[in-house]
Amino acid sequence: MKCAVALLLFVGALAVATPLVAQAPAPNAETVEREQPKRVAIRFLTDSDFPPFNYFDEDNTLTGFNVDVARAICLELDAACDIQVRPWVGLLPALAKGEAEAVIASHSATPNALKVADFTDRYYFTPARFAGKRGTAQIDATPEGLEGKKIAVAKGTAHEAYVRAFFRDSAIRPFETVELARDALV
Repeated sequence: MKCAVALLLFVGALAVATPLVAQAPAPNAETVEREQPKRVAIRFLTDSDFPPFNYFDEDNTLTGFNVDVARAICLELDAACDIQVRPWVGLLPALAKGEAEAVIASHSATPNALKVADFTDRYYFTPARFAGKRGTAQIDATPEGLEGKKIAVAKGTAHEAYVRAFFRDSAIRPFETVELARDALV
């Protein structure tokens, strides 16, 4: 008897619910449009004077490895890509102000940089290189070979950390930019 009552209640509930479903409005263009997710735009910041990573080509088009990586990220995420060029020293401060979602400009995850930004895992490695002025004798680029010698390096970079760690008996001269370090060559 209890089974018959339960079955009767179920059939009754089903009979009442069916007309309610049938009365649901058909989706129209307006409701479908509102339900479609909007395409997201990702704002990237980069600089333009670090070929082959980010630079303007002969047609004045921003290009390079980092620019290609940013565009690939947008393509993978089906997002619009807005890549803005700023001076390198202003990239992380602009990110901290919320002027972009990401910076893609070959920054090193130094302790100071980690205070203001999160970093991805490294996706390429740049080995340290030593350079001297043309016409000077070739140097032995080892800690022993550069003992007592001046080494110019860009301040706050992974290369500065490298020479400070391994070339302790050299006179390390940090400069604000790579260009200034290069200009210091004697």
